[in-house]
Amino acid sequence: MSQKSIVYVLALFAGLCAAAISFFAPFFPYGEDSASYLDQARSFIARGVFEKTPFGTWAADVVYVPDKTFPPGYPLLIVVSSMLLQLPVEVIAPFLSLGALILLPIVIVFSFHRVLGLCPRFGLQYWSC
Repeated sequence: MSQKSIVYVLALFAGLCAAAISFFAPFFPYGEDSASYLDQARSFIARGVFEKTPFGTWAADVVYVPDKTFPPGYPLLIVVSSMLLQLPVEVIAPFLSLGALILLPIVIVFSFHRVLGLCPRFGLQYWSC
Protein backbone atom coordinates (compact mmCIF):
# COMPACT_ATOMS: atom_id res chain seq x y z
CA MET A 1 0.00 0.00 0.00
CA SER A 2 1.28 3.43 -0.81
CA GLN A 3 1.57 6.20 1.73
CA LYS A 4 -1.29 8.16 0.19
CA SER A 5 -3.68 5.22 0.21
CA ILE A 6 -2.92 4.51 3.88
CA VAL A 7 -3.83 8.09 4.74
CA TYR A 8 -7.08 7.84 2.77
CA VAL A 9 -8.02 4.54 4.40
CA LEU A 10 -7.34 5.92 7.88
CA ALA A 11 -9.28 9.10 7.13
CA LEU A 12 -12.20 7.01 5.89
CA PHE A 13 -12.02 4.81 8.99
CA ALA A 14 -11.97 7.86 11.30
CA GLY A 15 -14.95 9.34 9.47
CA LEU A 16 -16.92 6.10 9.72
CA CYS A 17 -16.12 5.85 13.44
CA ALA A 18 -17.28 9.44 14.01
CA ALA A 19 -20.47 8.79 12.03
CA ALA A 20 -21.19 5.60 13.98
CA ILE A 21 -20.60 7.31 17.32
CA SER A 22 -22.83 10.24 16.43
CA PHE A 23 -25.55 7.93 15.04
CA PHE A 24 -25.68 5.41 17.88
CA ALA A 25 -24.91 7.69 20.82
CA PRO A 26 -27.89 9.03 22.76
CA PHE A 27 -28.75 12.51 21.51
CA PHE A 28 -29.97 14.24 24.66
CA PRO A 29 -29.42 14.06 27.58
CA TYR A 30 -25.93 12.64 27.33
CA GLY A 31 -25.54 11.67 30.95
CA GLU A 32 -24.99 13.08 34.41
CA ASP A 33 -21.91 15.08 33.43
CA SER A 34 -23.69 16.77 30.57
CA ALA A 35 -26.67 17.52 32.78
CA SER A 36 -24.34 19.28 35.21
CA TYR A 37 -22.79 21.32 32.42
CA LEU A 38 -26.24 22.36 31.20
CA ASP A 39 -27.33 23.22 34.75
CA GLN A 40 -24.25 25.38 35.15
CA ALA A 41 -24.94 27.15 31.85
CA ARG A 42 -28.59 27.76 32.75
CA SER A 43 -27.71 29.09 36.20
CA PHE A 44 -25.04 31.38 34.75
CA ILE A 45 -27.55 32.83 32.27
CA ALA A 46 -30.24 33.21 34.96
CA ARG A 47 -28.21 34.28 38.00
CA GLY A 48 -24.62 34.88 36.85
CA VAL A 49 -23.23 32.05 39.02
CA PHE A 50 -22.07 28.54 38.11
CA GLU A 51 -24.43 26.39 40.21
CA LYS A 52 -26.15 23.06 39.72
CA THR A 53 -29.12 21.13 41.00
CA PRO A 54 -28.08 18.30 43.33
CA PHE A 55 -28.47 14.92 41.63
CA GLY A 56 -31.67 13.07 42.37
CA THR A 57 -33.59 16.24 43.24
CA TRP A 58 -36.66 16.91 41.14
CA ALA A 59 -38.51 19.42 43.34
CA ALA A 60 -39.15 22.91 42.02
CA ASP A 61 -38.06 24.61 45.25
CA VAL A 62 -34.60 23.04 45.31
CA VAL A 63 -31.65 25.07 46.49
CA TYR A 64 -28.86 25.34 43.93
CA VAL A 65 -25.35 24.66 45.17
CA PRO A 66 -22.04 25.99 43.83
CA ASP A 67 -20.38 23.37 41.65
CA LYS A 68 -16.70 22.78 42.30
CA THR A 69 -16.53 19.39 40.57
CA PHE A 70 -16.99 20.48 36.97
CA PRO A 71 -14.82 23.19 35.41
CA PRO A 72 -16.65 26.22 33.98
CA GLY A 73 -14.97 26.13 30.52
CA TYR A 74 -17.55 24.08 28.61
CA PRO A 75 -20.58 25.71 30.30
CA LEU A 76 -19.08 29.10 29.49
CA LEU A 77 -18.73 28.07 25.84
CA ILE A 78 -22.38 26.96 25.90
CA VAL A 79 -23.43 30.29 27.43
CA VAL A 80 -21.50 32.37 24.89
CA SER A 81 -22.86 30.34 21.97
CA SER A 82 -26.37 30.48 23.38
CA MET A 83 -26.25 34.26 23.76
CA LEU A 84 -24.71 34.84 20.33
CA LEU A 85 -27.18 32.61 18.48
CA GLN A 86 -30.17 33.38 20.76
CA LEU A 87 -30.93 29.67 21.22
CA PRO A 88 -31.52 27.70 24.44
CA VAL A 89 -28.63 25.76 25.94
CA GLU A 90 -30.35 22.44 25.20
CA VAL A 91 -30.16 23.21 21.48
CA ILE A 92 -26.58 24.52 21.50
CA ALA A 93 -24.94 21.72 23.53
CA PRO A 94 -25.43 18.86 21.01
CA PHE A 95 -24.03 20.97 18.18
CA LEU A 96 -20.97 21.92 20.24
CA SER A 97 -20.38 18.27 21.08
CA LEU A 98 -20.75 17.24 17.44
CA GLY A 99 -18.37 20.01 16.38
CA ALA A 100 -15.81 18.79 18.90
CA LEU A 101 -16.28 15.22 17.67
CA ILE A 102 -15.45 16.35 14.14
CA LEU A 103 -12.73 18.93 14.83
CA LEU A 104 -10.73 17.25 17.60
CA PRO A 105 -9.28 14.38 15.51
CA ILE A 106 -8.44 16.80 12.70
CA VAL A 107 -6.65 19.18 15.06
CA ILE A 108 -4.69 16.32 16.66
CA VAL A 109 -3.52 14.95 13.30
CA PHE A 110 -2.41 18.33 11.99
CA SER A 111 -0.75 19.38 15.25
CA PHE A 112 1.42 16.25 15.38
CA HIS A 113 2.26 16.16 11.67
CA ARG A 114 5.44 18.25 11.89
CA VAL A 115 6.70 16.68 15.06
CA LEU A 116 6.10 13.01 14.29
CA GLY A 117 5.66 12.65 10.54
CA LEU A 118 2.87 10.93 8.65
CA CYS A 119 2.58 7.44 10.15
CA PRO A 120 3.08 8.12 13.89
CA ARG A 121 0.44 10.83 13.98
CA PHE A 122 -2.14 8.15 13.11
CA GLY A 123 -0.65 5.76 15.65
CA LEU A 124 1.23 3.69 13.07
CA GLN A 125 4.76 4.04 14.41
CA TYR A 126 5.65 0.42 13.61
CA TRP A 127 4.47 0.47 9.98
CA SER A 128 6.70 1.45 7.12
CA CYS A 129 4.87 4.24 5.36
